[in-house]
Amino acid sequence: MLTDEDDLSILFSFTRAHFQVPVARPYDLVRFLRRLMPKKRLGELYNAVGLIRHGKTEPVPRDDAPHGRHDRALRHAPGTPGLVMIAFAMPGYDFVFKVIRDYFPAPKKTSRELIMERYTLVFKHDRAGRLVEAQQFEHLKFDKRRFTPELLAELVADATGMVLIGQDDVVLHHCYVERQVVPLDLFLRQASPPRPRRRCSITAKRSKTSPRATSFPATCCKKTLGSRVTAG
Repeated sequence: MLTDEDDLSILFSFTRAHFQVPVARPYDLVRFLRRLMPKKRLGELYNAVGLIRHGKTEPVPRDDAPHGRHDRALRHAPGTPGLVMIAFAMPGYDFVFKVIRDYFPAPKKTSRELIMERYTLVFKHDRAGRLVEAQQFEHLKFDKRRFTPELLAELVADATGMVLIGQDDVVLHHCYVERQVVPLDLFLRQASPPRPRRRCSITAKRSKTSPRATSFPATCCKKTLGSRVTAG
């Protein structure tokens, strides 16, 4: 039996697969869980029990919303640029947006369809520790002025299949939104001992458990196994 809030939070976290709970009144279930884990966002709790549509419609706090502050520019996420995704974020907002590129340079041998299938596999998989949960969104619309010139140029050059850039707006036809983490390579360069040693130990254990859970290789990538930016 788990009675500690921290233990419950790990089990219901965005790094675990969903419970897929059939329930007549999701509202009551999620409010009950919220009493046990008051720091959790309602949307995250809806996701944890498999009610993704409810989770998407539950608003995040106003100060966190991408449209809530016009002085925060959308820019490339920290870390090594990915060969498959263009990742960008906004300062002070603990989510990152990922758009699939049109083409993948060597040594990547994949396709947009295969990438989406892999994300679906992770989404439906068992409760082994894995990638940070990514939610699919379609037709997200942003003010074009919110993007840095460098990010806008890369979207124009490398993601025209997923992005429509108009006169005043940028529409992401398909993207993944997930909680932002500090990439492991950045963490190891910036942290002081003994934290890097502990993080490497955690990464090694996760790399051993992932194959047993038949997770795909990117789960063991240094760019995805990082430190959480926010608690809860």
